[in-house]
Formats: sequence, C-alpha cells, structure tokens
Amino acid sequence: MDKGETELLTPSKMIVIAGAMALLGACAERFGPDSGTFPVAAIRADMATLNLVPADFDRILEPVPSFYRWAPQDVPVALVMGAGLDRACARKTSAQLDQSLAELSRDSGIRFTRAADPAQAKILLELAAAPAAEKAFREAAPINLTETLRNPPTEGPKRWETWQLSDTSKKTIERAYVFDGRHYTENSSRNPRLNACKPFDFPQFLRYASWKLEIAPLNWGLEKQYTEAQLLTYDRMLLRIVNAPAVTPGASGREVAFRVKRALQ
Repeated sequence: MDKGETELLTPSKMIVIAGAMALLGACAERFGPDSGTFPVAAIRADMATLNLVPADFDRILEPVPSFYRWAPQDVPVALVMGAGLDRACARKTSAQLDQSLAELSRDSGIRFTRAADPAQAKILLELAAAPAAEKAFREAAPINLTETLRNPPTEGPKRWETWQLSDTSKKTIERAYVFDGRHYTENSSRNPRLNACKPFDFPQFLRYASWKLEIAPLNWGLEKQYTEAQLLTYDRMLLRIVNAPAVTPGASGREVAFRVKRALQ
C-alpha cells in the first residue's frame, strides 16, 4: 500500500467508521422498518429547488418532539360564503375550491374532499363579512380536543383568522377553521368589484391548517430568507414528508429525519 491508502485505514478512522455504522444500526433497530414509503422523487425535486441535502433534515425535523397530522387522512372540507358575495364570484370561488382540493390531494398525500354540510366537515372555510358559522362548527367538535394553532384575527373588513383543534393523546389534527373577510369585502355585491374575483388562495390556507407549527422548521425557513416561491415549495415539501405513509401520528422529529434520509439514499 502507498501512503494514501494506508491513511484511509488508520485505526482512528476505522473507529469513526465503525461508530457511525453502529449508530445507524442502532437507529434502524430503534425505529424499525418503514410502514410505508415517501414520495422520494417529489421530495428530491423540492430539495433541488431549495438547495437542500439530506443532512439538512437533522436541523429541520429532528428537534420536533412529535409530528401531528390528519389521521385518517380523509379530510372533508366545507365552504361557507356570505350571502352578499357577488353570485358570479361565488360560483367561480366554489369551482376553484374543488380544483384546489384535487390538486392538493395529489400533492400532499392528504385526501381532501368537498363536504356540502359544515357538520360533516373537518375543515370549515368561511368567506364573509364576519364569522357566522364558526360557533356551531366549534361546538360540534369532540370535547376532548385541544387548540394547537390559533392565528388571532386581524382588525377591519379584511381580517382573517385560523384555528386548529387536535387530539393531543393521539397526536392527530381533528378540526380546523379558516375565516377570511378580504375576499368577501372585495367582491361583495354592495361594493365595487376591486379585483374582478381574484382567485382565493385555498391551498395556502389548507396547508396552514393541516400543519402544527413547529419552531425548528419555521426557523429554518426564516434563516434561509426564502422567497415567496421557495416558501411555497418548502411548505409543500414538509406536508409531503409528514403525511407520507412512512410517518405515523406522533412520530418524533428524530425518527422522521432518519426515515426520510434513509429513503433518499
């Protein structure tokens, strides 16, 4: 052997390699085989857009104590629009929701469907001058749920508000509510149509309501100063990972990071 080859096999380096292999083996034994798969091709594409490498998931995911998600992943969504909304805009907005649910279902692994009755929904979207359906929707939810997300309402006619209820013993998201007054205000039949029924960003709100905000993933996005387009990709990637068949409700960040890195090998 020449000197370069000898250095590759020094005892100290062999110890490091053996230690790393032992650590990987211990993790595999602790977490066991995957119960499902990850959408690897889609995750790789997102990583390329964000210039991520698999090791980055140690910082993004590993600090999270446990991940919450919809379970089962069949999530009916109801839409309530204020009576004063322009009729043509109301029809257009309703059709847009159907399209958004189909696209987001393909994109996230969550099976979003349309519910005609808010009483049968897990997510209620309300576009109106003021919340009217929220109270009944919340009161109909199981009493053992805990509020795991709340965005305090902004003031004025363009206010918006979001909350989420979860079963903390099962680590599952069970109900979510989104209110937006801006779309109604700008397209009310009583007011000039300022934006000619500009499309409502249903995917953004549905992703937000389907994710229990965690500090580590949030800090990563802030630290990298992602553009709006990159943030969309980042949020989409996280939702894909957390809702993959290989991840169970309550899985720790350490486990999810290990499983997704193993899938990307």
